[in-house]
Amino acid sequence: MGKVFCIGMFKTGTSTMGAVFQCLGYQTLNGPWWPKDIMIFDDWYKTPEKWNNYRDVIKNKTEQYDAFQDYPWMFCFEMCYEWYPDAKFIFSSRDSEKVADSDINMWRKEGVPEDKILDRQVFIDRYENQYNRAIEFFKDKPGSLLVLGITENPGCDEICKFLNKPVPNIPFPHTNKGVYRV
Repeated sequence: MGKVFCIGMFKTGTSTMGAVFQCLGYQTLNGPWWPKDIMIFDDWYKTPEKWNNYRDVIKNKTEQYDAFQDYPWMFCFEMCYEWYPDAKFIFSSRDSEKVADSDINMWRKEGVPEDKILDRQVFIDRYENQYNRAIEFFKDKPGSLLVLGITENPGCDEICKFLNKPVPNIPFPHTNKGVYRV
């Protein structure tokens, strides 16, 4: 079984993708497994020097599982492609405004004070930059990337076709769906 990485940003259906991977028989690492203090404050993914600190940890995790979703995979998909050029990558897409609303809601549910929550535009820009980065990276790698609006069009058909797997006869495992205020 080849590797598969969900590389969509937070709040785009990544948890649902993890559940789909498990239904399809993949040994799945559901994120985030990274320590929260590093995840939020270290910005390890922005600097090559910091990548070197975590490269071995990430590589070790990729050797233990078949499928990956959530943090840190969306930030290190280029490195994962370098290690596994036959892997499949799924970018879970969503309207960037809805991503921002959902992200802000998540921060509120975590108890982050309102004055510490990032500006809505930061979430929008982060999502759009990630989308553009993935599209640019995979543009010359046909068959490696599936862009899928999992929150708007739930279903396993496209995913199973992309992964060359039979469609399971089970209800679609939509997770983490919520109502929130903005």
